[in-house]
Amino acid sequence: MEVLNEITPHRIQRRDLTFPREIGTGEIPWERIFQATYCGGTNVLVKQIHLRNRVTEVRLNQLRNLVNQMPHPNIIQILGICEEPNEGSFVTVCPEEGTLKDYISRVNLTLTEKLTILTKVALGINHLHRQNPRIAHCNIKASSIWITRDKEPKISDFEFSRRFQSNFNSIGCSPSWAAPECLQALSTCTEKVDVYSFAILIVEMMDPRPRLYERLTKELCSRITRGEVRPEISNRDEWPIELLSLVQACWANDPNDRPSVEEIITRLNEIQSNIQPVQQNTPQEQ
Repeated sequence: MEVLNEITPHRIQRRDLTFPREIGTGEIPWERIFQATYCGGTNVLVKQIHLRNRVTEVRLNQLRNLVNQMPHPNIIQILGICEEPNEGSFVTVCPEEGTLKDYISRVNLTLTEKLTILTKVALGINHLHRQNPRIAHCNIKASSIWITRDKEPKISDFEFSRRFQSNFNSIGCSPSWAAPECLQALSTCTEKVDVYSFAILIVEMMDPRPRLYERLTKELCSRITRGEVRPEISNRDEWPIELLSLVQACWANDPNDRPSVEEIITRLNEIQSNIQPVQQNTPQEQ
């Protein structure tokens, strides 16, 4: 993949995009997602939306402005927006290895490699949380993270992200990764919703058969919001006990009981130092 560090996000011309294949439909507001090439050589992802009204057009530009203002090694790079009559497209780089969800299904990663990826994802999330105003991603999961050839994770899918001062009302998220306060549609959500989702991401990374909720019924949602149920871990005997403890802290029912992402980074680095030589480098906060 060509590195485009010198290219700033801008308006992209449709003639500069070649669409080899559609890879699926997206979450709201996206309707179609393509892998394409830009200017004949750079692999990109193109998310299309029909601009039915002023609201969708404004949201498209809000997303562009949001991501443009937070460059980080572990956040996907936005190239620009392509606008045509009644249609807009959000264009980003396309990391070579696909989504983290697909990657871990076909690559047998070591524990150290898994922890390294998780730590780098946490670094990206922490970068969002340190913005002023803060940014909550609100959709952290393995399918929202892309992997480069060098195993660098890139956080993507900012459709539900929110910039906020003190709290916000969550208006959308992926149910199995949603914190209790999101499921209740409370107006007191904070960046701690990402901490809860990060716990589910750890389960996705560590459990070869993650048993996430197949269907969220009203009763199941009620049990989740009361703290009575969490995703089952089928191989917990294979986990470092410190990692299990971290997951349990991250998916605490009360957001105030969840650790900050800075604390998560510290604890992940400590876990790595216990399973590998001290002299081996581990990711440091950026």
